[in-house]
Amino acid sequence: MVLSASLLLCACEPEPVINPNFDFSGMDRFWEVVEILEADLYPFPEVWDSLFATPGYAALTESEFSQEFFKENFQTAFMPSKALMLEQKMKEGTDPYLRHYNRVKYMRNVLKAQQQWLAAAPMMREAHRAVRQYLPERLFKNYPPPPIAFLIFSNDTRGYSPVIVDLLHSLDREEHLSLLIGHEAHHYYREKLLTFDRGRIQPRDRDVIWVLNQIQAEGLADRVDRRVLYFQKGYLENMPEAQYFKAMVAKAPAALDSLNNLLELMAARRRNYADLGRRMREMLPMDGHAVGYYMTSIILSRFGNQQLVDRVGNPFAFFQLYHLAAIMPESTSPKFSSKAIAFITQLEKRYSF
Repeated sequence: MVLSASLLLCACEPEPVINPNFDFSGMDRFWEVVEILEADLYPFPEVWDSLFATPGYAALTESEFSQEFFKENFQTAFMPSKALMLEQKMKEGTDPYLRHYNRVKYMRNVLKAQQQWLAAAPMMREAHRAVRQYLPERLFKNYPPPPIAFLIFSNDTRGYSPVIVDLLHSLDREEHLSLLIGHEAHHYYREKLLTFDRGRIQPRDRDVIWVLNQIQAEGLADRVDRRVLYFQKGYLENMPEAQYFKAMVAKAPAALDSLNNLLELMAARRRNYADLGRRMREMLPMDGHAVGYYMTSIILSRFGNQQLVDRVGNPFAFFQLYHLAAIMPESTSPKFSSKAIAFITQLEKRYSF
């Protein structure tokens, strides 16, 4: 009798949650919206409100997408009465978001199975293993894993808080998903170590500091996933996206020369100071990914990994460290001028803690 009770107790104990930081509430509300739209009905405002109140959609609509964007595109993709409009847009082939949502429409069962698989896979354990090399170990002791929201928005991921992962994208990249999550997790943890407060930045300096910070942030995070996927054999090294990235990294020295010229002009305090910052942001290829990857590669070849980790939250110190690597004997990497480095140092003194 005691044995039976013991067995019953064991059977009733809940299984441990593998990824407690994973949030699928956005998918739950998304499918509710889709069912209404597929009945050719318009969801009530409270249904939309419920969708946009989930952590993932809230983060997206507070940053780069409007609620109207999702309403209009979901209606076009899923309402039968808008089938002709959808067909025309599919023929035009100019809207990547609608193409993505059109795929979702025919993959509901597969995506629901993907959600169940994600909930039980040791994804965060693998992501932490990938990202640990490029972050101070104390971060993993002081902060819980980043919240990660799975939903439908684009064939992509975002490093917000929560980290955003498109569920269909997770299926397309299932084999390498832990690396992609590791990339976004690096952004999440790095934010904890930023040495400046974005809210204190003067309007005229916002673009130049965005550029400096973006280059370091993406250059470091790309060591987690793109270094493996694009540069190691047996992954995606021969795919067009990898070839394009490698080509852009090869052009990074020219981009750094342009960046140096703009920094020198800003250091001279020209009247068009803010315009120079905007031009710097506009000319930065791939939002800093390629330039950042090139700079981290040069730093690693000269100083090793620990120097990068020590400066992980300080983009000004990152540029100073690259400059030290570039001016070393026999270096052929583009150098920053003394005026440009002095300007970066002034920004650090003005805004860093």
